[in-house]
Amino acid sequence: MPKCPNCKTDQSVRPSHKKKLLMELPRLIGMRAFRCDSCGTRFYRFPADTRQSQQPRTTS
Repeated sequence: MPKCPNCKTDQSVRPSHKKKLLMELPRLIGMRAFRCDSCGTRFYRFPADTRQSQQPRTTS
């Protein structure tokens, strides 16, 4: 899970659900909504792509 940009914790961050249609717009470019249960901050992040980190890099 990402760290909260406000209180810097990663222990109480969870995915957040949309409340209004306008809040759905960041999803169109691949961002996801999160909410911190410690301070209540709602923020957006791109999901981490774990497939890239697991594939070895090749050089040509």
